[in-house]
Amino acid sequence: MNPLWIVSVGPGRPEWMTLEAVERIQACDVVAVPQPRAEEHSLAERVAEKFIPKTSERLYLELPMSYDVTLLETRWKEAAEAVWQRMKAGKQVALLVLGDASLFGTSAYIAGELKAAHPEAVIEVTPGVISPTACAARLGLPLATGNQNVTIVPDSELPDQMDRAIAMGGTVILMKISRSLQHVIRHLEERDLLQHARVVIRGGQPGERIVTDLRELRGENIPYMSLAILKVPETSEPEEMPIEPLAAAAPLRPKTGGKVFLVGFGPGHREHLTYRARQAILASDVVVGYVTYLNLIKELLPGKEIVRGGMTEEVSRAVTAVEKAREGKVVSLISSGDAGIYGMAAPTYEVLMEAGWTPGEPPEVEVVPGVTAISAVSSVLGAPLAHDFCAISLSDLLTPWEVIEKRLEAAASSDLITGLYNPKSGRRTQQLMRAQEIFLKHRSPKTPVGIVKSCLRKRQVVDITTLDRIQEFDIGMLTTVLIGNSSTVTYKGLMVTPRGYKRKYDLKTAEVKSGLNPSPVGGDWSLGRGKEDPSP
Repeated sequence: MNPLWIVSVGPGRPEWMTLEAVERIQACDVVAVPQPRAEEHSLAERVAEKFIPKTSERLYLELPMSYDVTLLETRWKEAAEAVWQRMKAGKQVALLVLGDASLFGTSAYIAGELKAAHPEAVIEVTPGVISPTACAARLGLPLATGNQNVTIVPDSELPDQMDRAIAMGGTVILMKISRSLQHVIRHLEERDLLQHARVVIRGGQPGERIVTDLRELRGENIPYMSLAILKVPETSEPEEMPIEPLAAAAPLRPKTGGKVFLVGFGPGHREHLTYRARQAILASDVVVGYVTYLNLIKELLPGKEIVRGGMTEEVSRAVTAVEKAREGKVVSLISSGDAGIYGMAAPTYEVLMEAGWTPGEPPEVEVVPGVTAISAVSSVLGAPLAHDFCAISLSDLLTPWEVIEKRLEAAASSDLITGLYNPKSGRRTQQLMRAQEIFLKHRSPKTPVGIVKSCLRKRQVVDITTLDRIQEFDIGMLTTVLIGNSSTVTYKGLMVTPRGYKRKYDLKTAEVKSGLNPSPVGGDWSLGRGKEDPSP
């Protein structure tokens, strides 16, 4: 019985096919061609067309572009069986694969089903040129030099995958960007990496387009056969004058053993970094952090050992920081905002407790507080947190959604001003919608809501809207949503929650009023309806 030849035809140009690929196609009796729909021609077939013998049978295998695993498995089995029937009849079959069969090739699933059903089947693979190298050639760009990494992200809709790849440095290949292009642009822009990315559309094919400024692609839909190549800068000059090391930093080092600083560096701009946080980072031998956060304090990092990590790798970062400290090093494990609020303080203490660590023994641990996101957001909105408030994360990665819903119900029904952290991500879109539904049961649709993205960073976006319009705004993982209470008002572009001073004091003279009943107020805002606040 003849083997099944899986023939890689490269990314799109017939001249990029290998000699072996051409020879195998010309020697075959049957050319098996995967296609997304019955009426669509396969690009792999078009690439190899002039090499396919006129006498060869064309076996079209319908393999839809779908996330329905059940449907795909059915089609893979059907394709494998169709191929097997030709092989069993003594025919030589060549299965065409775009690019290289070993890199995200559909042929792997067909081959797997074939071997599972017919273990005696023999399969041979002809390698081919892959799209990343072809697109790099079209850009005139080396994918890697020296000891640089090359990392391929198969699904650019997943920010965690992108961030882990960026943390590795070197070159990052972003595949399948057609459906997530706008997300990719925003993600790279937020990390100040947009200028280091290039997009190749239909690389080496008719209609090829090379885009060196991704801002040109805002709001545009691009073909499926597109990818981005990102060259992560190894070093970059700070945009502002570097902060000079402080003589006072030396005493921060422990007399014996290592130390872990759990540093909250605030919302991101250096002006909001506390003096103690700066001292701690400058005194450290090692700085451990999420890659985006490290970029925000890059002027403090020269000469230090840097350990980068991706999103969702908090425990790994905590373990690394503790291990480095146990080697006698001073380590800063950084968090944006405050380390104790959705930050690295808790996972680090959990790692230490699990290891039986006791306060007072090495390594020494110090939590350095920082300006947290909810207070930073409040500062740019006006004064929305002047009364009782709470913060709730909508991420159900570590907390069951049923528990989060109970907290949302409690906050909404008790009229607490509520800050929503992690409100939305590329694939987690329903949670914010559900939170809105819960709050609309208890509050007016016109309740003021502040939406702040990249707060106090370069690309800050501030919107003040109402509870019924939240879904109209671009909200992601770098956004904090602040829902006002029944007293919160808007005033000339600000969001303010009165504490009740108008009822107790004459705000013009600061004299205490004789009664506590609300009186009419001028201007375009109204009094709150909360209880009197007796504090001065």
